[in-house]
Amino acid sequence: MKLKPFSLVPTLLLTASLVLPAKDQADIAIPEKTYVFSSKGHLPKVGSVLEDSQSMSMKGAKMQLNIQGQLMEGAMTMKEQEVEKYEILAADKIRYTLMSKASDHKMVFMDQPMPIPAEPAPLVEKPVLLTKKDGSWTGVLEKGEASKTEQEKIEVIAKLLTLDADFKVYGDQPRKIGDEWEVEASDVLGDDELAGKVTMKFTKIEMFKGDKCAVFESQMKMSGEVAGMDGANLKMEGKLVIHRSLADKVDVSTKMDGTMSIIGKMEPQPGMAFDMKVKGPLAITQTIQLTKAK
Repeated sequence: MKLKPFSLVPTLLLTASLVLPAKDQADIAIPEKTYVFSSKGHLPKVGSVLEDSQSMSMKGAKMQLNIQGQLMEGAMTMKEQEVEKYEILAADKIRYTLMSKASDHKMVFMDQPMPIPAEPAPLVEKPVLLTKKDGSWTGVLEKGEASKTEQEKIEVIAKLLTLDADFKVYGDQPRKIGDEWEVEASDVLGDDELAGKVTMKFTKIEMFKGDKCAVFESQMKMSGEVAGMDGANLKMEGKLVIHRSLADKVDVSTKMDGTMSIIGKMEPQPGMAFDMKVKGPLAITQTIQLTKAK
């Protein structure tokens, strides 16, 4: 059984302080503990299963429409949730399953509720086999042939794996408490349409739900485009807190609290265009539960 080196260091320093002249004691520096949080292409051990639960909500966001000079004001509440499962079958093979996906959007204009139909959720409970070759991931349905929307979703999942965002955010260089570094906002939130830089700060080590974790904090400020809105601009600001398992190199908890605003044009029907503004509080949470291989 090996001795733990960090329990030995204080003893050696104490011994040195007893034998060295007093004037030399100030020259003794305790080395700072460093940690490595990622490695290129890292995956949990074969046989492990990750369950990724994500939610996003806006409550009481203020809305304003300008339709041919007529201003209309209202409010919107939005909540989206999804649960994904990743089964590590081999170093280059994953079974992905979208376990569930739900959305609840409500809008009120001029004191009148306006229903917003839920968008279809492709791939729910349809396992996808993802394979890696020459550094890139691709995927196919485990059974049957994917529809166009399903294939588009599969390509998004494969693209995210290929990007290896964890490695881009954390790298493999040793870091110590108090370190700060700059990363792309798109890598932190997994959306390549977001622009901006995010400064990550390694603030402390603490126990989190029974797991020894590194804690990272950031004040985020980013912008991007909105699909389906001509020239629309999205802005997000807020505080981000991440707990990352030291043992498993997995972000077990990610929380962001802030605001989101959207300004742009919409054209729900040909010839019917209007300006829209939305601004309100935004909350994003993500938790990952890792079931380790036996």
